[in-house]
Amino acid sequence: MTFRELELFLVVADERSFVKAARKLFISQPAVTQQIKKMENELGFSLLYRDKHTVELTAPGEVMQNAARSILYTYNHAIASALRSSTSDQSLNIGYLGQMNLTLLPEIMKSFQLHYPNFSVLASRVMPAQISALLEQGLLQMIMTPYDFVANNRALSFYPLYHDRHYCIMNKGNPLASAEHLTCQDLSGYTILVPSKENCPDHMHTTIGILESMAIGCHFELGKDSDNVAFQMMTSDTKVAIMPSYTRPNHPDLVSVPLDDDIQILTGIAYYQEMTPLEKAFSSTAYQVLNTNKFVRS
Repeated sequence: MTFRELELFLVVADERSFVKAARKLFISQPAVTQQIKKMENELGFSLLYRDKHTVELTAPGEVMQNAARSILYTYNHAIASALRSSTSDQSLNIGYLGQMNLTLLPEIMKSFQLHYPNFSVLASRVMPAQISALLEQGLLQMIMTPYDFVANNRALSFYPLYHDRHYCIMNKGNPLASAEHLTCQDLSGYTILVPSKENCPDHMHTTIGILESMAIGCHFELGKDSDNVAFQMMTSDTKVAIMPSYTRPNHPDLVSVPLDDDIQILTGIAYYQEMTPLEKAFSSTAYQVLNTNKFVRS
């Protein structure tokens, strides 16, 4: 039995729901069910009572819940204490896409440096096409990216952090800039700026397909990257870019309005082979920062 399996069991036990646990773990509900059954087969007893409507702990399950919580706390506390006491000058080399250095990384790195002051983090901006080579060649240890860009690479692993969404980015003078939310229908007649093909993930293709199928008179224009898109929008009140929050340009003349397209973008950390304790500490810090009420991606 692995630490990962214990963590999964604790989430199911705390949520009392396979569906809620799957959402929290960013995996499918059948995968959660399969892992619990595997644990029960290894242990030789049932951990949970379940039917179509309820999930409850068995008596042995309650014992395992307390034991698992204690084991994981001791393990994680030991790793964290060892890292904090280290006098190593080891550094962590990570990559990021778009404007993550302006939107996500500052809060994460601030928290990480607070808890692990003896370690430094070096962050480099990368393009989607570079992800696989940079990780597999060991030039970077981890890259923060949407899952779409690594979904087809079986050599890489993925640590999920949060679900992102699309935003409409526009000049302050755009008539849509004062809206609290926008629908695809609201974009009728506008020129929509989208990433170039090599930088366009699957979730963006889905939204473009929705707009095209609605036949609402949108015109599509390719932008090389978020910086290029920002320049175009600053000079026009009739162009709108659709972007996830991680790549939104940070400029005082631009406005971001949430797009209600029902697309969820799983964003996390891609890595090659197994994580080191330091990499796990950074990933855990990133997850905690991005999933607290204090951090709002707006």
